Amino acid sequence: MKKHALATAASLALALGASSAATANPLGMQTGYLGLSASMAELELKGLQQADATVPVLRLGYFLFDSIAIEGRAGFGTDSDRVNGIDVELDNVYGGYLIGHLPLAPTFSVYALAGISRAEGTATVNAISSSTSTSGFSWGFGGELVLSPALSLGLEYTHYLNESDFDLSAVGATVKLNF
Repeated sequence: MKKHALATAASLALALGASSAATANPLGMQTGYLGLSASMAELELKGLQQADATVPVLRLGYFLFDSIAIEGRAGFGTDSDRVNGIDVELDNVYGGYLIGHLPLAPTFSVYALAGISRAEGTATVNAISSSTSTSGFSWGFGGELVLSPALSLGLEYTHYLNESDFDLSAVGATVKLNF
């Protein structure tokens, strides 16, 4: 099932970008962008129950073609969540992604992403902490509304990691400055 989901997400990201690569940048996006996302994440460390985290994520990307971009992200957890007497915190998450856009209107597109993420989380009980980190395949999808050639807004779901000792997914809203 996991291999099927990975292959599907990667194929979708490439297909979305390729299907509109022949158009002349229909969304008016510039070649580079800088964004900030406010995300609500769900984190599960080593079999603990799910914890919630607020995660600001800085995004820096570049359109290789009209509808295909590469993007780097770096984020950190701003709070911890208490689960069964244990404080669980997302310390950081970062990675690189390939994003394929499919324009649906002159100022709106949907997209899929696929890439690699690394994250670190900490569990603390009675002042004793244990941290774990892992990396793995990431996938997601979203929508983007271009307000002007320099500004766009987006909503996104990202499944950053699904490893045996670390599961991380997030829903976020993004503001992007296109340059």
